Amino acid sequence: MILVLLLLMVSSVFSIVLIPAGKATTQVGPYTFSRDRFELLVRVFFQFGTLIFGAQVLTLTTAPLAIATALQRLCGPLRRVRVPVDELAMLITLSLTFLPLIREQVRTVIDAQLARGVDLRRGPLEPDCVRC
Repeated sequence: MILVLLLLMVSSVFSIVLIPAGKATTQVGPYTFSRDRFELLVRVFFQFGTLIFGAQVLTLTTAPLAIATALQRLCGPLRRVRVPVDELAMLITLSLTFLPLIREQVRTVIDAQLARGVDLRRGPLEPDCVRC
């Protein structure tokens, strides 16, 4: 969740810097800030934060098959414009099913590397000796 919050903060800063809005109230170097931009920053941060938190709660508390069934029913009208709703629901079900397995495999690889003396948390791989 910390990575997601960091990504939200960076995207919010980009939105406040790059989106022109309102009359300038404060100027810091080449950037001008206004109350409208600050309100936009707060709104974008909390909207995306709520969306990500809600998606996390949904995927942790609901079975993947139930999510797929609900998506099929909600996207049913899209069949009229030839959107492959059944295939998309199956794709989402498979991806939600395999996420825990992928997480387990990554943890296994990290544990194996730590057992061999490689600490991946410090940065890129660097050999301990010159001959390696």
